[in-house]
Amino acid sequence: MPDGFTFESDIETRDDGLLVAYEIAFDIGRGVTVTGTLPTGLNVVQIAQALCELKATGDAVVVEKGDPAVVLAALSALKPWLPQLENITFTMKEDVASLTGVVAPNVDAAQLADQMKAEFAEGTVLSLSTLKTLPQDGARRVNVITGVQVQFQFGAWMQAFDFTPTLSNCTEQTNGFLASAKINFASGVADFDARSAPVISGLAVILNRCIRGANLSAELAGHTDNTGNGKFEHSANRALFVRAALINSGVSADAISAIGYGGSKPIADNATDTGRAANRRVTLRWGQR
Repeated sequence: MPDGFTFESDIETRDDGLLVAYEIAFDIGRGVTVTGTLPTGLNVVQIAQALCELKATGDAVVVEKGDPAVVLAALSALKPWLPQLENITFTMKEDVASLTGVVAPNVDAAQLADQMKAEFAEGTVLSLSTLKTLPQDGARRVNVITGVQVQFQFGAWMQAFDFTPTLSNCTEQTNGFLASAKINFASGVADFDARSAPVISGLAVILNRCIRGANLSAELAGHTDNTGNGKFEHSANRALFVRAALINSGVSADAISAIGYGGSKPIADNATDTGRAANRRVTLRWGQR
């Protein structure tokens, strides 16, 4: 800088007048759309990554205000529940967060809402409803979370399993399916949570194919952890509860039996919460009729 000159800098942060107000809309058949004005430090790519690495589109803009941690925390809480939803929209306006959505056809909206509420910040408004019109039987679409084509049958969207129904194939299919998609039970009760509804639907598809195509029968076995009393009774009730849910999904009642083993066959350490959760399960064994 030449002699006699000085340098002065006056940096002004201007408020563009825009408020943080945005909508993040998820649809299980279409993906994620983001509109409105996002808080500083947040973009559409980050939102997509927070929701199961989904592709997101939209015309959202970023303003120099707001806290991105708020929306990222909400999306983190929402992510595990997406498979139970047809669609849901997260809206932030005037610092009030709300979630409005439609549950999958085989999901209880009231039960799911009760279970989801505890996951979100106090003051978040949550409203879930059911589909007004069910899809046509046989309709197909791609689940954007899994990338798998699913078909509407027996009142639910289910994966189209492709296998020849034999005793060995049916055993392989059910073991593999239940290993990757467990039916979740709370400790000491027979009822499973809303996240288990798609598991019941998928299991019903396999059972129907094996029972009708290979003339097989299935034994459902309930298991518990080592807490509480009446473990054999609890385990039997769990197996019976799953049996009833499968019958409601179109599986022949004559082909399914239920039995309880209590805590006699643990597969994990009951000393930890994770181990006890793993031991609260239902298994399935095939037999020839």
